[in-house]
Amino acid sequence: MKNFASTFILLLVVAAVGGYIYFNERGPVAETGSAVLMRVDPTTLTSLKLTQPGGKTVVLQKAGENWNVQQQGKGAQDSTPAVPADADTVKGLLDQLQLLQSAAAMSSDPAKLKEYGLDKPQSTLAVGEQKVEFGKKPSFDNSKIYARVGDTKNSQVALLPASLEATVTKSFDDWRDKAILRVALDDTTQFDITAPALSATFLKEPAKSSEAGATWKITKPVATSGDTTTVESFINQLPQTKTPKFLDDKPTSAAQWGLDKPIAIVKVATTKGERTLSIGKQLKDGYAAQNSTSPSVFQITTATYGLINRALREWRAKEVVKLELADLTRLQITARNATRNYSKSGDKWQAAGTNAATTNNAASTTADTVNQAVLDTILDIQNLNAQDFIDKPVAPDIYGFDKPAAHFTFTSSKSSGPITVELGSKSGKVYARTGTNSTFSPTVYILPTTALTNFKGPFDTLFGTAKPPAKKS
Repeated sequence: MKNFASTFILLLVVAAVGGYIYFNERGPVAETGSAVLMRVDPTTLTSLKLTQPGGKTVVLQKAGENWNVQQQGKGAQDSTPAVPADADTVKGLLDQLQLLQSAAAMSSDPAKLKEYGLDKPQSTLAVGEQKVEFGKKPSFDNSKIYARVGDTKNSQVALLPASLEATVTKSFDDWRDKAILRVALDDTTQFDITAPALSATFLKEPAKSSEAGATWKITKPVATSGDTTTVESFINQLPQTKTPKFLDDKPTSAAQWGLDKPIAIVKVATTKGERTLSIGKQLKDGYAAQNSTSPSVFQITTATYGLINRALREWRAKEVVKLELADLTRLQITARNATRNYSKSGDKWQAAGTNAATTNNAASTTADTVNQAVLDTILDIQNLNAQDFIDKPVAPDIYGFDKPAAHFTFTSSKSSGPITVELGSKSGKVYARTGTNSTFSPTVYILPTTALTNFKGPFDTLFGTAKPPAKKS
């Protein structure tokens, strides 16, 4: 019995190995009763030639890891330079070619070829020495097409899916990569934008842990944090945005399209090299553009240009300060002409120092109420988002920092010194600035006018309800 079990297990292993070899070495399995007409290993292919109705030929050529496509016509005027091909469209054809099979193989008698439309094929797919010639669709099944598959010595007529012929006869434009710039977010390390509204450099900061993602820094014209969502969305949109129209595959003059002096340039540095998108003159329905992967001039929409030509504030991180609640240990608040100190014990915040002497109804607050008010204050600070930025501020009193509406000093277990946030108000506007170790950074943040009112609730608890001004007698 033990020998039988061992033999059975051995047979299973052999079957599994055989299946692996079959699937991985030979490709897909043919259906029972179907004749195998052609097998192609996509990894070994370097070129494909598609002859289409009208005499035009589309040639697909492997270029490194990618494919190029070229249209060859009867004359030079009908031919194009080799340009990047659409990867998904090429893959769709290669997938179909892995196994050409048919349950309806038939006689290759030359007398029958005219009946099948194969005496003068309208389209042909050449794969090395082998060809697939396409004829007519049978009257009884519009989803099939007569085809002759083989080489000069041996061929077979059969019915194949009409979808294969539809792929072969796709127009040259359908085979082209229409992405305005083919880049991948994971490969991108830096990019620069030069445009009327912006001249900036963005640098990727690698993830600091497996849980955290990469972040982006703006290094020019000011050193600051980039808005990761905005930056990464932009990079992802470059390959996803398709040109609505190719304008000129053989441009003879850059000036004709305004590309001798582009109005905007996007340079993307990747682990695979640099890619560039140049934007030229304005057209009726957008702008002329050209990228570094092809000489072709194409059109981008006005909306696409608008994504590039955005003011710096649109690219910047809007949060005034980044605070991790779990890392905070102490907080000092100065507001309403008083100062309060709080420390964290476990996960609860409690009054510290001289906070026992409070004003108005604050003296009667419970420990839970104080804890909640401190948490609400921290949350309100975490939610401070700038509407705009002043990178070269003037005197502090212009922004109300000579008499701050609120001053917060945090101690964090992850910071080498205290973290300061200060809020000011002047002429109906609200501002913020931040710093560490008692030194403020130069940037002043312009906040929504409602920013200070968000602190009223927790401040009423921590400082006491503000008394209305006394009426004059």
